[in-house]
Amino acid sequence: MILPERPAAYIRVVGARNARDPHVQDQSQAVLAAASQLGWPPPEVYTEIGLPGLYRPGSVLAQLTGYLTSGRHDAIIVADFSRISRDPAEVLAFTVHCDRCHITLETVEGLLQLNPDR
Repeated sequence: MILPERPAAYIRVVGARNARDPHVQDQSQAVLAAASQLGWPPPEVYTEIGLPGLYRPGSVLAQLTGYLTSGRHDAIIVADFSRISRDPAEVLAFTVHCDRCHITLETVEGLLQLNPDR
């Protein structure tokens, strides 16, 4: 397995007031710890407060999607797929986009299921 050189982390919390909210901090710590356990370099963190925005102009996720297309990042980690969207069609669209751009997509939830001792 080739380790990414330019990973990203996407954090999204709907009910948070700002990035200092404990829910945001908890999610960030879990995602960063999982990236470290994978042997990844520290990812560039993108934090979105509120509803997901794959198709919402100006959203952090829309911006990150553009960065993935441009090659700025070669991997992304999220807490779980619901952080991308609760709409399965949007999650599928995002995963297909990552695949087309040759982006590694990992979830903390998936890592825990594969390695329950972590």
